[in-house]
This record gives sequence, structure tokens and C-alpha cells, in this order.
Amino acid sequence: TTAQVMVGKNVYTQEVRMSQPAIDVGKDHVVVYDVGGTSLYVLSDSETVMELQAETEEPILSAHLNGSDYLTVTSEKKGRKGSVSVYDPEGEALFSFHSSDHFVTDGYVLEDCKTVAVITLGQKEGMFQTSVVLYPLDAEEPSGSYTISDGLVLDLGTVNGMLTTVSDTQLTFASEKGEVKSTYSYGGSYLREYDLGGSDFVPLLLNRYKAGSVGRLVTVNSSGE
Repeated sequence: TTAQVMVGKNVYTQEVRMSQPAIDVGKDHVVVYDVGGTSLYVLSDSETVMELQAETEEPILSAHLNGSDYLTVTSEKKGRKGSVSVYDPEGEALFSFHSSDHFVTDGYVLEDCKTVAVITLGQKEGMFQTSVVLYPLDAEEPSGSYTISDGLVLDLGTVNGMLTTVSDTQLTFASEKGEVKSTYSYGGSYLREYDLGGSDFVPLLLNRYKAGSVGRLVTVNSSGE
């Protein structure tokens, strides 16, 4: 048996200054940004496709690339409770939403590249409530919404064509029209790790206790099983 070792080749380098860097990968692009900072770069394997420098008082909270390299940037907004902006693969601005009523924590362009899902945080009867609001990129009014009944949304993406949100208590799978199709509860276990990179499943690392290493690995499909 002959073992062949493949050595990685550096095809492009961009030096940046960040205090809390984060990364997300699309089809042909990768976005690198400073969480709570002002710098964002979209890179291909040969060039900087887009560079964004936000104002100091309007730091970047999150950034996502979908499977077609549409970019969603969520940031604080002076005088508002947050904003979401969408850019096409060439870096052209397509959509911008500024919230006055609810805090905005995240956003993601669905795989149809026509709709953006926005995570908002509000209050109802003295308790925090997380909602997913869907906006067509060519309209100002939402086309649908649904509520995450229990838990705070940590991340969102697409799994098997379903809009998928990860909260600290459950997975929620919904259609592109905002109809909840299935959920998966952690059953009182604590979420330690997860990954939304699977094409038709979500791996979860769940622990019985907040601390310690006694846990279990679970893979969940888009039917919540």
C-alpha cells in the first residue's frame, strides 16, 4: 500500500487586524469578520471580492454566506435596535433593513436567493421572545414569520432545503414561507457543540451537565428525527 501525502498550497493571503475573528464559508467565497468590530472581508481563492469597514458605533454582530455566496451582515445601528444588509456575490447591496421595534441578532439569505431570514429578539408578557421574520429582497414588508417558543437562537442556516435554527434548547426546521415543519428538543441536555454544514442532517454534542465530558453525539435530520 502506498500512502500519498498532499501538501496544501497557499493560493492567496490577506493580512487583517482583528480582535475576535470569525469565518463563514459559501460556495466559492469565504467571509472573515471581526465580531463586535468594524472589519469584514469576502475572499475568493485569488482576490478580495469585497471589503466592508463599519463605523465604530455600528459594529458587526454576524455575517453569513449562503450556498450561492449571497452575504448577510447583521450589525448594530445608531438610533435603531439593529440592521441587516444583503449583498450579491459581486458585493453589490441588494437589501437593507433597520429595526426600530426589536433587537436584531442574525440573518441569512435562503437558498432561493430571493428571501432573507432575520432573527429578532423582543418581549412578551415580561419574557424574551425570539422570532424569525422573512423578508423578500425586493420588498419592504415581511412575507412570513414564526416564533421560537423556547430558547435563544444561536445560529441559522439551511439543511436539506429547510431553514434551520439552532437554539440553546432545540432545533427548529421551517419552510421558506415560514411554516414550522419539525423540531428536535434536547430534552433538558445542554448543547455543547453543533454544525450546520451537513447537507441533510445536523450533528449535536449534548451533555447531561453544564460541566464535564459525559455527553452524547446525535445527528438529526430535517424531519426532527
